[in-house]
Amino acid sequence: MENASSQVIAEFLPDVAVNKTSLFTYGERVGVAIVLLIIFALGTLGNSIVILAVALSKDLHTIPNVFVVSLAIADLCYCLLLPSSSVIPLLSTDPWHSETLCFLSALMAYTSIGASLYNLACIALNRLLVIRGPAKARKWLFTTKKITIMVAGTWAIPLAAMLVPLPFGIGALGLDKQDNTCSDIDTHPRFMEYHLIQVFCFYPLPLMILIISYSLLFFHVQHNFKHRRESFKLTHQEMSDFRTDDDTMQDKLKARFKKRTNRQQLQITKNLFIVSCVFVVCGAPYTVALLTTSNARILLFLSVLFTFNSCVNPILYTVNHSRFKVVILCILRCRLKDIPKPSALLVSLRARFCRV
Repeated sequence: MENASSQVIAEFLPDVAVNKTSLFTYGERVGVAIVLLIIFALGTLGNSIVILAVALSKDLHTIPNVFVVSLAIADLCYCLLLPSSSVIPLLSTDPWHSETLCFLSALMAYTSIGASLYNLACIALNRLLVIRGPAKARKWLFTTKKITIMVAGTWAIPLAAMLVPLPFGIGALGLDKQDNTCSDIDTHPRFMEYHLIQVFCFYPLPLMILIISYSLLFFHVQHNFKHRRESFKLTHQEMSDFRTDDDTMQDKLKARFKKRTNRQQLQITKNLFIVSCVFVVCGAPYTVALLTTSNARILLFLSVLFTFNSCVNPILYTVNHSRFKVVILCILRCRLKDIPKPSALLVSLRARFCRV
């Protein structure tokens, strides 16, 4: 009787049929899977639009956007892998049948994460050198060949960090039965060493580049606006020598200039602050947890926060960019004919599908 009852319960209640080694209830896993599906949908849509925008407009064919596209590809790859690497295993009540597929899903997911972080660092470094770096340094560094090497490096470093330790018996990739995801296996005897390699290869260098670059940019912006205000005062002082009777007009011009520059300064400062904060807020908790705890429950929930960065990046790096905004709005409104400076791809598409 007891065996028969157990079989009936297992048939109608999947919670009971869950792998006993899992540290999560089926309800918790369903909740995490739903959040990941939302990230999958938003990240896939957002990053695809970014890539499409650059492909359709020559106005966006710039050096900085090479890294933006590489970032979008990395985030898109990670989002596309979420169903196979996390959602399906989380919702499954049976063991994952294809170890090879699970291994490859985990490898590509971690590589995409690392590539995303390094591309964020390259974007910050590029902005720093373009705005306040010497022209010779920009011309020397940002050539086609060196940009290709830099982009390849953003992918090769995380890939090597995930693959090289494995032949030495450090860590493992596949189905982690504690949290039912395709990831690094926390039950491996040397899993902590693998975590340390991931942390030090993925996070500190991009974080340092990001903070230093945006801090220097912030101080440069502050100095630039201060200089512009002083220049404005000098110019209008010279004007006042000739038009001393028009004090009211000068006061209005000064107030208007001050308001505009303060607004521009606030916008630039806000953008830099948001980019830095999102990077730290999404990445720091998970990174610190990898170093300080082996609790798989904490790591799973914090990894969801880390994953959130992949669907936020398209918003941070395009919405406040006037050229990107124009092209993206044309795409969303299905008005491809209004895209400025159409690329060869868009011209050929128009010729093929809009012959009327």
